[in-house]
Amino acid sequence: MYIVTAKEMYDIDHYTMQEIGIDGKLLMENAGRAICGKMKAIIRKENRIIVFAGSGNNGGDGFVIARTLLNEMYDVQVVQVVPNAKIKGDALYHKQLFLKCGGTVIIVEQEPDVNDLVVGSDVIIDAMIGIGIKGQLREPLRRIVDLLNKTAAYTISIDIPSGLPADEGMHDFTAVQADYTFMVGLLKMSAFLNIRHPFMENGRRFPLVFLK
Repeated sequence: MYIVTAKEMYDIDHYTMQEIGIDGKLLMENAGRAICGKMKAIIRKENRIIVFAGSGNNGGDGFVIARTLLNEMYDVQVVQVVPNAKIKGDALYHKQLFLKCGGTVIIVEQEPDVNDLVVGSDVIIDAMIGIGIKGQLREPLRRIVDLLNKTAAYTISIDIPSGLPADEGMHDFTAVQADYTFMVGLLKMSAFLNIRHPFMENGRRFPLVFLK
C-alpha cells in the first residue's frame, strides 16, 4: 500500500502527463467514469443529485461525473462554487462538454441562497477542492461546507473531503463530513492521520473507496 502527500501526487500526475504523454483530459475522464461506476452501488435513478464543483482537477472530475450520470438518465445538476474565470484548462473542457450534453450549471456568485439549492436533494457530491487546500477555507466555501454538513442529504467526496488537509501538520480546519469518499490514484495521508477530522465521528471511520 502506497500513501502519498499532496506534492507526491502532483509529481506523479505531472510525470504521467509530461513524460508518459497521457493527456490530462483523458486522466480526468477516466477518473470521473471510474468513480461513477463505483458510485452506482450507493445512488439510485430517483435520487436528486447535486455536484458542487470547484476549479482545478477536483472540479473537473466533478463535471465528468455529472456528465456521465446525466447521460445515464440520473437527475443531476452542478453548482459551481467559483467564478467562471477560475474554471480553466481540462476542467473548463469538461464543463463545456457537460453543458453541450444538456447539463445545468448554477454559479454560486449569481445565486446568493445556496441553502435553496440543497434543500430537497438526496445526494451531494463534493468536488470543490481536493488535495489543493492550503490553510483555512475562505468564503463562500466555508459557508457552503457548513451548509453541507447540516444537510440530510447523503454526501460523497471526490478524492478527499473539501477542506481536509492532504498532509499532516494542520489540526484546526473545517471540512466536509462525507458519508463516503472516493480516493483517486493513490491513498492520501489524511486518511491515516491520528487527528480529529471528518473521517472520524465517535470513533467510527467513514467509508473510503480507493480507485487505482
